[in-house]
Amino acid sequence: QREAVEYCGGHELVLAGAGSGKTRVLTTKIAYLIEQEKILPWRILALTFTNKAAKEMKTRVEALMGSDLKGMEVSTFHSYGLRFLHRYPDALEKAGYPRAFVVFDRSDVRSVVKKSLAALDIDPKRIDVGGAIELISRAKTEANPVTGEIYIDPKWFPLYDAYRKALLVQGALDFDDLLSVPLRILASNAEVREHERSRLDWVLVDEYQDVNRPQYLMLRCLVDSGRKIMVVGDPDQ
Repeated sequence: QREAVEYCGGHELVLAGAGSGKTRVLTTKIAYLIEQEKILPWRILALTFTNKAAKEMKTRVEALMGSDLKGMEVSTFHSYGLRFLHRYPDALEKAGYPRAFVVFDRSDVRSVVKKSLAALDIDPKRIDVGGAIELISRAKTEANPVTGEIYIDPKWFPLYDAYRKALLVQGALDFDDLLSVPLRILASNAEVREHERSRLDWVLVDEYQDVNRPQYLMLRCLVDSGRKIMVVGDPDQ
């Protein structure tokens, strides 16, 4: 654990089993970076997968340091994506999305999918709406990060297209957009990518085994030769 905390010479991958103290290593590393390496707290980005886990990480670091984190970003990937979109409204608009937007939850999404099916003269009662939502989500997850091109069975494209247009009409993004849209901007807009990188010195990721494709590609965009990354995870989970 000490070696993992004190190593600052480059990118770092920590793999260990359940109960071995991976999160403790990561939070201690943050405190070490701030106190020993003199990294400014707001130049550190720490990411995890649930709001509860993010709150626990922040609480642990504050307990170690005896003070607040002075602007350090400790959040879920989706919360980071939301803040990213608010930071770059011009880039968001250029990518074809509204500058001012709301985020639809699962219930809202279900309603939009049902209305999209009805608009296509498909009876929502004769189709698995949950399966349709999953199909749309998978298409966004697997989309080309630079062009936004999606890969979907042609017979389902009209539903995907109707759903996407319905969101835009309502000035809304869904939960998947909080990853896919920031990724598309980072991958295709060099100015934004360089600016976002310039804000950071270190990126740290907990529960790395749960990272999906958009999250992995987002990390790749953020971490260039000038940034360092530490990830911790359990490959058996």
